[in-house]
Amino acid sequence: MKSQSGLSTESLSGNDPWIADALFYRLYRELWEINSEVERIYVALPKNQAPN
Repeated sequence: MKSQSGLSTESLSGNDPWIADALFYRLYRELWEINSEVERIYVALPKNQAPN
């Protein structure tokens, strides 16, 4: 059975653990980049509430 991403669900059940590892690593990298972007935006915001 194929999932929407085109990967077979059987390959994620332990037959090919490296596929799950690769997907997890890719997800981790995506989240890391999103977090870095959010942090960059947050730092760029004016700190009106912060006492100087």
